[in-house]
Amino acid sequence: MEKPSTIHPLRTARMAKGLTLQKAADKVGCTKTAWCDWELGKRVPNRTFMPRVCGLTGLQPNDFYTFTSCIHANSGQPTPAQKAA
Repeated sequence: MEKPSTIHPLRTARMAKGLTLQKAADKVGCTKTAWCDWELGKRVPNRTFMPRVCGLTGLQPNDFYTFTSCIHANSGQPTPAQKAA
């Protein structure tokens, strides 16, 4: 059975625009580490960065939450939202 893709839509969108992690982070005003965490599904952009990231990439906020939920469901780890509750 083929393993489902775990490439975050943010990474796909960034790469389609030809941006490095650093260039994408610079364009939205965050750190490279923050952007990397978003791509890995470790964190989700906050209300300051979400509109900037979506404007740059064409993604929707739900793209982040759906992906993060899938990753955490498969890993047995709580989602960021579950950790905050």
